[in-house]
Amino acid sequence: MSRNPFGWSLPPGVTQRMIDDAYGGDEGPCPCCGHDVTDCICPECPNCGEQGNPRCYSPQRVHEGKPPMEYNHEQLIGQTRMRIAGLREQIADAEYYIQWLKEKDLDKA
Repeated sequence: MSRNPFGWSLPPGVTQRMIDDAYGGDEGPCPCCGHDVTDCICPECPNCGEQGNPRCYSPQRVHEGKPPMEYNHEQLIGQTRMRIAGLREQIADAEYYIQWLKEKDLDKA
């Protein structure tokens, strides 16, 4: 079996984020602005006082008699950057999988 150049080897399809989520590790970015939770740029909700809570932006809050908040420009940019980072992670996982398949095929020969 060949050695991974990065010093670790996860099974195909498994990411470090999956491991962190399973063990309650890294909190990750704020779901509303994409920044680290300690650097969250979200405004406080005028109804509940929370910061960075996606429920405060939900149209369902209208049913509770409270108007939903609207995402600002910086939050939308942060959300898009967060999606791009997720897609890059998926691409990296797919590339690692291809490399694993090539190495597995070489091990058989």
